[in-house]
Amino acid sequence: MKTTSKSLLLIVALFLFANCPAQTQSQTQPRSKQMRFDEEPSLPVVQLDFNYTFHQPFGLLNERFSVFNAIGAGASYRWENRLMVGFNFSTLWGGGVKENGTLDSMTGPSGGLIDNNGNIAIVKLFILGYHTNAFAGYLFPTSNKNPNSGFLFRTGVGFFQHKIRHQYTINIMPQLEKDLDHGYDRLTNGVIFTQFLGYQYSSVLKKVHFWGGVELTNGFTKNRRGFNYDTRQYDNKTRNDNLISFKVGFMIPIFQYGRGEKEGKEIYFD
Repeated sequence: MKTTSKSLLLIVALFLFANCPAQTQSQTQPRSKQMRFDEEPSLPVVQLDFNYTFHQPFGLLNERFSVFNAIGAGASYRWENRLMVGFNFSTLWGGGVKENGTLDSMTGPSGGLIDNNGNIAIVKLFILGYHTNAFAGYLFPTSNKNPNSGFLFRTGVGFFQHKIRHQYTINIMPQLEKDLDHGYDRLTNGVIFTQFLGYQYSSVLKKVHFWGGVELTNGFTKNRRGFNYDTRQYDNKTRNDNLISFKVGFMIPIFQYGRGEKEGKEIYFD
């Protein structure tokens, strides 16, 4: 009886020892290496976004600035039914200030700007500001083989701020230092509504993810300084600051495992 019990224990021990390496290997193997995409997936996805925008103002905004640029970043979440929500933030940069008469009150008889030492001053004007919005949208696939690519429509609401930046280096301009610059910079901000129409190409197998399109921005803004030193007038009227923007960007998708696991498919990406 004792011999039989010892034999059984020995057989069980040998069986466990023989299977232990396989189990350890399976458990320690990274999840991402257990799954593979055999076709373009249609899964929930988080998309990190980096983009460049070329802005063409029109209306009142076109009277203050010509074209300018923006660099932005954002994130979005898209469900399997292709509905999405997200946000974007971008900073504005570039020249092209048309409303360049804000400093006329500082000019001398020759028409040039005079610094604190009586010298001709060189002051450059730029746009400074930012554009941010939260949006909801939908992806219309153009091919059954790739549900992640197609026409993209988004609509959103956000906030838009811009002002005139006065830049000078070698001159002394006390008229534009500290809070005194606030009377000339035309700081303006307010609520905006955006509509975007474009195309997105996203391929997990090819590891290529980019998009581009046109966005229309309608802004309802106000001058937040209230009083302009150069005109010696109050400025509290609501403005319509509008933009037509050409946007391009690339994405970093982070797919959420879901449908593939339920259907027992192998899914993973490098």
